[in-house]
Amino acid sequence: MVVSLFSEEQGKYAEGTIFFRVFNDFAYIEVNGEGFIETDQEWFNLLSNQFSIYEMIHLFSYSSEPDFQHFYSCMFPDTLDLDIVKNTFKSKSGYVENAYKDIAIELYEVPNDDYYAEYQWPLDIVQAEAAWDVDVPPAEQIIVAVVDTGVNLCNQLTPM
Repeated sequence: MVVSLFSEEQGKYAEGTIFFRVFNDFAYIEVNGEGFIETDQEWFNLLSNQFSIYEMIHLFSYSSEPDFQHFYSCMFPDTLDLDIVKNTFKSKSGYVENAYKDIAIELYEVPNDDYYAEYQWPLDIVQAEAAWDVDVPPAEQIIVAVVDTGVNLCNQLTPM
């Protein structure tokens, strides 16, 4: 399965969130006294007040890959129209390179990884593929952690 990042073909979108790429990163991002995001860039502060933006995250902030730099996500009330918010961001052409809806992606397939069966056999033991198809309401989401200790029972430092 191939998932295209930020593709806006037909699909479901997460309400109240957009992604956008700017030409110049923000020097700071903080929450102001009204609970909205404030930055060093006035154009954004105006949009933040207009759309009640209450959270913003610098995505891929540690990436040195040029294609992933300058991306942000922002959250606003989900009652606002996604297209209006996205298009308003896109209209700031001197500041915003592009803006995208947040696509809701659901994976209900076995990965097409050539090494999946060979190296991910524990997933078969715990019936992970069946679990991937279970629809769980957000309030009841389950977090699973796989702990791999990497213990080598034949370590040469350990006498047998």
